[in-house]
Formats: sequence, structure tokens, C-alpha cells
Amino acid sequence: MRGQKALSLFLILSMALPLLSGCIGLVPAREFLESMRDEPEVGQVVEELRVSHTFTSLSVVEMTWSEDFFVDQHVTEISAYITVSHFFSDTSSSVLPNESRYVRANLQDAAGSIVWETEISESRTEPLSRMQAPFSQGEWSLSVEARGYGEQFLNQFQDSFLVAIEVEKSCTTYPTEDNCSFD
Repeated sequence: MRGQKALSLFLILSMALPLLSGCIGLVPAREFLESMRDEPEVGQVVEELRVSHTFTSLSVVEMTWSEDFFVDQHVTEISAYITVSHFFSDTSSSVLPNESRYVRANLQDAAGSIVWETEISESRTEPLSRMQAPFSQGEWSLSVEARGYGEQFLNQFQDSFLVAIEVEKSCTTYPTEDNCSFD
């Protein structure tokens, strides 16, 4: 009787062992393949928020814009850039007063503090303003208010501006994937 139980156990194990070795054999194979893979790389992704406008009305027009974006723990740098073009701003102050034309821009963080602000009433490009982490996390807001005029007939005499905010985020790129992952 004892020999029969041993024989039955031997037969069950001999049939089950090939089935289990397939699953168990996958573990070393996967570990081997993982060791052949390159290490993940830390990269940067830049998202840009732009507000631009060209005035085409012969009378002075005042406009406002507001754009929101989200800042989280992956944001490493925020940059602000502004360029303004007011036609004849340097030569004709008596004919076209600069006080009537301007661009005001500000960047407000999630805590409600103004972290960047500027006002320009002439043709000018300001240097890039860079802000480094840590940042208050949450929704940030870019507000732009501008007043200007222009014409549509020749498309030569128009006030215009560009305000750009760049948000740089760190991310991880794995060798087998092309997209960035925010871990």
C-alpha cells in the first residue's frame, strides 16, 4: 500500500513538474531580459502657453485675456517672455501718444501671489524671466490687458504683442517607450 501511494505521488509530481517549470522558468528569463535593458532616463518636457494679438482697429481698443495652467511637483522651471511692437512708438509721441497704448501682464501662482509682472507702453522685448522650483502647486493664472490700434488696409501700421509662459517638467523615459512618464 505504501508503495502504491509513493508511485501515485511520483506520477502526479512527474506530470505537474513540466507544467510548473514553464511558469517558474519565466521568472529567470524575465530577470535576464530586464538586466539587458538600458536604464531609464530623466528628461524634460516643455509646455508653452501663448497670448498674442495684433490690433487692426483705427480706434483704440482695450482687451483682456486670462489663461490658466496647472503646476505640480514635476515642474522644475517656469519662464516668462514678452515682446511688444507699437508702430511709431519712438518717433511720433505727439501724434500717437504712448500712454494710450500698453500691454500689462502678470503671472499669479496657486497661492494668489504675483510672481511676475510687467507693463510696456513702447516697442520693446524684455529679457526672459526664469523662476526655479519649488513652486506652489495648483492652478496658476496668466492675465494680460492690452490697449492699442492699427489698420487693415496696408497691414503695415499695427500694434501687436506676444506673451509666452514656458513650463518645464521633469519626466522619466523608459528605453522601450517613446513617451515621457511622470512618476
